[in-house]
Amino acid sequence: ILSFSACSTKNRAIWQGKGVEAPSWIRTLPKNEVYIYGVGSCPRTFDPEDARLNSADNARLELAKSIEVRIRSAFISRQSDSSSIFSGDGVVNNFILEVTSGLVDIVLKSSEIESFWLDYEGSIGPNETAYSLVRMPRKMIIKGMKEKAEEKKFNNNELIETKVDRMLDEIEKEMK
Repeated sequence: ILSFSACSTKNRAIWQGKGVEAPSWIRTLPKNEVYIYGVGSCPRTFDPEDARLNSADNARLELAKSIEVRIRSAFISRQSDSSSIFSGDGVVNNFILEVTSGLVDIVLKSSEIESFWLDYEGSIGPNETAYSLVRMPRKMIIKGMKEKAEEKKFNNNELIETKVDRMLDEIEKEMK
């Protein structure tokens, strides 16, 4: 019972949000060259700690979606250029699709929660909505994709491996 009481007191301390103004990251994600960010929210739950955890999970999911869109966009723009070595290559295309679908795993392993905020008074959304800001080092995106490429091996096809390496280099430039 003592440990439960201690947790309960700790949770209340985390969520003392009356009169606290909404952090700027709720409306505008931070930008820097080291990290990429995502924000998630969760409406009021019976246990505020559940709302906090759910908002962090939602932030990670939003971050993965954002990264996926950026990668697919970079790939599609390169692939549509008929002079590009990537145009019309189904193996490379399938690899990019496979990797982007695995981004959630990369984000789960590499992201960290930077901040929480409880909209106690409903200044942004419904009362007691929890918000989380997560961040992930940009370099971990490419590292995770390169690890996936290493696992894939492409039947030791050097041309495909070269194309994938070049595509990852291009995506890395896009992510900066």
